[in-house]
Amino acid sequence: MKRVAGIVASWLVVLLVSYAVLEMTVWRWLPRVFPLASVMNYLDQDVQLLAQYSKKNPLPDNYIAILGDSYAFGQGDWLFNRQGDVMPAYNVPHLLHDATGRDVVTFGRPASSSIKAYLEDPLAQLAFLRLRYVVADPAYAVLYFYEGNDVVDNWQEYQVRYLGHGHAAGNVQDAAYFARFVDGDILAANRAMQRAQHPVWQDRLPAGRFFMSLLAGESLKQVAAVQQWLDPKPHRPIFKPQPRDHNTVLVAGAPQKIPDRLQVPPVALRDDEIAVAMTLFSYSLHELQRRWPHTTFALVYVPAVATAYEVVSDTVNIYDTERGKNYPTSSLLPMSDRVCAAVSRIAGEAGVAFVDARPALRRAATTEFVHGPVDWLHFNEAGYRVLAGEIAGLLVQMESKQPPGGCVSLSAGK
Repeated sequence: MKRVAGIVASWLVVLLVSYAVLEMTVWRWLPRVFPLASVMNYLDQDVQLLAQYSKKNPLPDNYIAILGDSYAFGQGDWLFNRQGDVMPAYNVPHLLHDATGRDVVTFGRPASSSIKAYLEDPLAQLAFLRLRYVVADPAYAVLYFYEGNDVVDNWQEYQVRYLGHGHAAGNVQDAAYFARFVDGDILAANRAMQRAQHPVWQDRLPAGRFFMSLLAGESLKQVAAVQQWLDPKPHRPIFKPQPRDHNTVLVAGAPQKIPDRLQVPPVALRDDEIAVAMTLFSYSLHELQRRWPHTTFALVYVPAVATAYEVVSDTVNIYDTERGKNYPTSSLLPMSDRVCAAVSRIAGEAGVAFVDARPALRRAATTEFVHGPVDWLHFNEAGYRVLAGEIAGLLVQMESKQPPGGCVSLSAGK
């Protein structure tokens, strides 16, 4: 009996030591073993930055951080087509890392306003990671401003999380009040920040949590497959807008029909709404500069889908569904220029390097599509490669102390 107990105890020690090794080395083996989709779906979202592989080691060093919404996340057909692969390239950080050799990470998450993209997510993620690891603030922070929905998202943020939480409209112009709002309403309600402030022992076991989530998720898939076999229902395809009478663009010298519900500059918003949205953007940028005093900042103006092409139809059908769907094509470029000029001015006042990515993407879109063919809300591989080239040029400009750029007028002469 003692012999059996000794054997069991030995095996328990082996298992515990093996598990400890798995936990200590999780960031090196996990992204190299499992497909990207499994890592994204089952790894704790608040630690996924360490599993990103656009850096030399799991802990980023002297790194470039990309901040923004789903474009910073890398959403689009390139990701969709490569998510079943192990460590695929699908986004700007991979291209920048390959080109420069520097560590590059992204804090980007879909559906993010300026407050969420620049402040909430990066600050909360770093606070949670620092419970266990030494992760410095980035050496460089490249902030995306996407004209296709950032203004709208900021306006909605103002309505829901500012006015909706009882804050007075007049206080939105007070930078000190805004900083207290970020701490008291935004960061205090963030899950990663709450976990950082009230940690539990399970948070120190990312490999264990991953395998438990993987097991539960795959089990649910099997249950769903059996249910579908027992009670088949019509298959619902991935959202893919269909070409209609609007939205004709010129690509490769010929008119091409592209889908409805395109993202456009904020033509559906009033001037006062745009002004409030730009105030939230400005305060978010300045507040992040205050909290990351040793970081060098850069700002990239990313065009909306419709702005990236030469639209030859008289009207465009847009993604906004609350204030009408069809707008004159003639309204797009003037609004794009207006918002770009405002963003460029704010960047200049903050001493932040700036690049307008619209001209480069419009040049690329004269010969090929830079979105789709399935996801028409985000860049495809061609689009992300152009964007990466613009950011690489911006980084060279920053390191050589060249003066910041400005916006190119797209509506001049139209």
